[in-house]
Amino acid sequence: MRFIIIIFSSIIFGIIDALFEIIVEEEMEDKILYHTEDHILSNVITSAIASSIAILLFSYLEEYLSKHKYKKRPIHDAIGVMVGALIAYFIYKHIYHKIHIYYSSSSSPSSSSS
Repeated sequence: MRFIIIIFSSIIFGIIDALFEIIVEEEMEDKILYHTEDHILSNVITSAIASSIAILLFSYLEEYLSKHKYKKRPIHDAIGVMVGALIAYFIYKHIYHKIHIYYSSSSSPSSSSS
């Protein structure tokens, strides 16, 4: 049972990190690129923002695990982050991206006017 909780916590971190990375990159990278005029720097800044939010949220989960004496190993984190990133990819591909496309197409002005 402890192993499942430890892996689950790392999967949660992977999902949060990957989803924030996707969402922050889509929403903020162009704005940062406009101000910095450097694509690499804008990518680093958006990645840092997404990772810091994920780490902040994950620290509360880590505090819970340490309070209940769960022992974590780096391999648990590595496996959990990879599985979480794959789950986030599927969430993005099948849910968020379709919703984003739907709202983008419905908010654009129609070309046929009567």
